[in-house]
Amino acid sequence: MRICKRRHFYPMLILGASIMAGSLCLLIRLAAPVFSGSIKEYQTVVSLGRLQYDEKLLEQVKKIPGLVSFSPVLEIPVELKLEEYTMSTVFLAVDLNELKMEGDSSEYIYVRNTPVLLIGKNTLESLKDLNNHTISKRRLATFWEKGEGKLQYCLSEAGREKDGSDFEKETEATEYSEAVWTECPSFLCLRSPSEGIYISLEQGKALGGMSQEDGTKALLTVRGKEAFKKAQDIFANLSK
Repeated sequence: MRICKRRHFYPMLILGASIMAGSLCLLIRLAAPVFSGSIKEYQTVVSLGRLQYDEKLLEQVKKIPGLVSFSPVLEIPVELKLEEYTMSTVFLAVDLNELKMEGDSSEYIYVRNTPVLLIGKNTLESLKDLNNHTISKRRLATFWEKGEGKLQYCLSEAGREKDGSDFEKETEATEYSEAVWTECPSFLCLRSPSEGIYISLEQGKALGGMSQEDGTKALLTVRGKEAFKKAQDIFANLSK
């Protein structure tokens, strides 16, 4: 009897190739998160503590492993108003070329000297009326989807404390009625970052009468998850 070894060789070859291909695919899938985490860019706004945004600081920041960019952030305290709802917040003036944002459009428009607001999708959830009732999700959805309601802002004093008394509420109501409100003719809802209201650095300087040296925060971008965490820890210690 003659046995043909060739007939048994090809099935074994195909089986071996299949096992190797499967192992390779599994290895790639397991390694992908680690690899992507090492090349992905992460971004946040960090406090400078008592440091000033100047050349001396920049020289130190350049030593951060994985550093992609480091640009000044100016904070302009404002009151925001949507019909009967208001909130105290800040405009974060940043270099829009450095800001990693995701929204309905990547374009932003300059309307004379009026800042175009880039608003994180969760930010306006802090709006409240004078009875301390928070704006409903349905009302916000109507605003975002249909543009119903007039969004306005006015500059405010930083660090104003509120005790919640009836007298203060009456005073607050008077201040809101007498304040000079500016309508925001153009704004964009950001999916990311989901918190904060951003304007261009140039408009922030003009609006607040500030220079980049007045900034107490910065927009930090670092490549790699571990490097980003270490950089965050460095700036967290500065603000203690």
